[in-house]
Amino acid sequence: MQGLKERLKWIRENTDCAAILALPAACVHTSQYLRGFEDWFCDFVLNPRILEALLDAVLEVTLQIAKNQLKEVGQEADVVIFADDLGAQDGLQISHDHFLKYVKPRLEKYLRQAHDLSPAKVLFHSCGSVASIIEDLIEIGLHVLNPVQVTAAGMTPAELKKKYSGRMAFWGGMDSQKILPRGSVKEVKQAVEELVEQMGEGGGFVLSSVHNIQPDVPLDNILAMFQHAREYVPSFVR
Repeated sequence: MQGLKERLKWIRENTDCAAILALPAACVHTSQYLRGFEDWFCDFVLNPRILEALLDAVLEVTLQIAKNQLKEVGQEADVVIFADDLGAQDGLQISHDHFLKYVKPRLEKYLRQAHDLSPAKVLFHSCGSVASIIEDLIEIGLHVLNPVQVTAAGMTPAELKKKYSGRMAFWGGMDSQKILPRGSVKEVKQAVEELVEQMGEGGGFVLSSVHNIQPDVPLDNILAMFQHAREYVPSFVR
């Protein structure tokens, strides 16, 4: 935790940026790496006791790390972020029933500690299609979802905005699989305008690329995305 308070102080004194505190992944990522992906998926059906023991052992460690961080700067942070990928291109990595039984209660425990130790908004990162569990994520206390992976099933910006406006904020949306790396500047600007029109009204949207911008993305496309987002005036404010 050394240096966290000093870093936050520097942000406050030298920038107008939000201070975002990154916590460790709760339990999914690390348990997959420790167990191996094939065995981890099989455990939901063949070895649920092993699965639960592993999830709980990982959660015990990550809860303590997060507790130390939150005690240090949780009261001053604007946003708390953590990640645990649950989605794939076409849906959840696991069934919704398995999510409810094994993952949701542990995420809720992790979130409860974050809310107890910080007034910050909580941002959750999960790649892929997580449309089927957004209600569950809202229920356990998440405020912001990253990313809006527009090429994944059910992650349609306009539909998400319509359904969850005022209950869940969204972060992302600029397609990093096709538009950013292979589209023209004109296509990038058009995609920016569509995102702003579909998700921007009333706030609750942070425009950015879906995932990390890769080295093969043309610089002109990166600049077009951010500059056009700043310049474009959407129809709902004209």
